[in-house]
Amino acid sequence: MTTVTLDLPWLTASERVVDGLTIVRGSDNVLRYDDSIELAVQLVDPGSFDSVDALLDAIVTKPGIVLLVAGAVPLPWRARLRSSGISFIDLSGVTVINWPRIQAISSRSFEAVQRHRSPLPFQKGYGRVIQQLVAATLEGQTLTISELAEQASSNQSSASRAVAQLVAQGLVGKSRHGGRKVIEVVDPVQLAELLADRSVWPNEQTVSGYVWGRTVWEVSSLVGDQAARHEIEVAVTGRTALAYLGVMSTSSPPGVRVWVDTAGRDLADVAPLLGLESAPAEESNVTLSADPWHVGTHRHSMRSYGGTKAPIAHPVRVWCDVQAEPRGTEFAAQLWKVMRNGG
Repeated sequence: MTTVTLDLPWLTASERVVDGLTIVRGSDNVLRYDDSIELAVQLVDPGSFDSVDALLDAIVTKPGIVLLVAGAVPLPWRARLRSSGISFIDLSGVTVINWPRIQAISSRSFEAVQRHRSPLPFQKGYGRVIQQLVAATLEGQTLTISELAEQASSNQSSASRAVAQLVAQGLVGKSRHGGRKVIEVVDPVQLAELLADRSVWPNEQTVSGYVWGRTVWEVSSLVGDQAARHEIEVAVTGRTALAYLGVMSTSSPPGVRVWVDTAGRDLADVAPLLGLESAPAEESNVTLSADPWHVGTHRHSMRSYGGTKAPIAHPVRVWCDVQAEPRGTEFAAQLWKVMRNGG
C-alpha cells in the first residue's frame, strides 16, 4: 500500500484511504511507495497567494519531490489546479492526487465540515437538470436556462430554481455572451460530486433476480432486449456499463445494475417483463432500481461491446453510480478522463 505522511494538524483523522493511497497524519511529509521508494512532499499553502495564477507561477518542480497544495483551496481555483496536474487537499476533505504512479480523487476523504448552507434538495427534476449541466460542460457546451431545461427534459421554472441554488452555493455563475445569458460551471468535478452524493444508485425501491447469460454483458443485452419488447425504459449503470464506455477492468463485475422507469407500476411487476427469475440474493445477477426522477434513464444510449448491445446510462450517471462499488473511485477516475476527452 502506498502511504503519504503529512504534517497537517487540521486532518481530522489519523489515517484514511483514497483510491489505494493511505493518507496518514504525522510529523514528516513523505510519500512511500509499496516497493520502498520514497519521495519528499513539498506542501504549498494556498493562503499565501492572492490568486491561482500566482500560486502556479511560484511552483517549481524538483527531482525526488512531489507537490501538494494543502489548506483552504478556493473553489474557483480547483479546476485550474486539476487541469495543471497539481495535487491538492482542501480543508473540507476534497482530495485530488496526481503523482507518479498514483492518481486519486475523493470528496469524502476526511470528516465532513459543518455546512454553511443547507444541502441542495433534489425536488422533481433537479437531479436531471444538474446531471445535464455537468454533461453539457464536459461536452464543451455553454447553455442558457431555456436550453438547459430543454436538454434536461424539464420545465424552465425547475431548471431556473436548480441553477439559482447552485449559484447561491458558488458552484455555477451567470454571464452574458453576446445576446445570451449563459450558465458557467465553476468546477465540473465539484458539481458532479454533489450530483453523485445526492442521487446515488439505487433508489429506495429495488428488486433482484436472475437472468441466464454467459457474461454480465450478455445479461445486459438480454435485459435491454426484453425492455424494448415491452416498451420499458431502462439503463444499465455501474461497473457493468464501464466496458461499453471504454473503461476496462481486470475482472467482470458480479452482476448488472439497471435503472428502470416503471411508469407508475410496481417494480416487482416490471421485473418479470425484463426476464428476471426469482432467486436468492446470493444467486441473483441483476438488480433493478426504480427511477422516478429519470436521472438514470435520461440520455441513455445503445452501446456495443464484445458483440453485445445494451442500453447504457449516460457516462455522467455511470460515473456517479460506480463509485459505491469495489474499486469504484479508481474506475470513476478512469471514466472521468474518457469523458473529458470526448468519449
